[in-house]
Amino acid sequence: MTKVKSNDPLAAAQNAVNDAIAAAQENHQKFVKTVEAKAGKAQKVAQKGFDQAVSAHHANIDALVAATMAAVDGFGKVGSLAKDQIAQLEGQAGDVKSVLGVKDPKEAVDLQIEMATAGHKQFTAFAEAFAQTTQEIANDVLKPVQAQAAANLKALSQLKVA
Repeated sequence: MTKVKSNDPLAAAQNAVNDAIAAAQENHQKFVKTVEAKAGKAQKVAQKGFDQAVSAHHANIDALVAATMAAVDGFGKVGSLAKDQIAQLEGQAGDVKSVLGVKDPKEAVDLQIEMATAGHKQFTAFAEAFAQTTQEIANDVLKPVQAQAAANLKALSQLKVA
């Protein structure tokens, strides 16, 4: 601002007002630049956080898809085991007919014991295979979800709060 040079008694007051206005404008410009710089930094941090959140969300979906696919595959394995067990049970129907065709009671009892032992072994094998398969399925389903949960926890622990 220009200084008023005169003998006017108000000139000093006008000069002081002009100096105050100039200082206020300068401070305002500094303030605007500082705010713009801080806002730019905050925007970059927010964008980075948003990008990380989107990336984590996609990774979570990928993990759920992998878990779902493992479950579907597992259901196929369980279905195959059940189908085999049904076929074995249907095969035992013929064994019952053979018992009915035996004339000697001792031979009938021996045959029934033999069939019961074989049936027990078959069922035990099925039960063990079923238990093992379901455990494998559970592990396969949980594996991608657990891995993604660990990755999410790691990412959360590394977040810096401004």
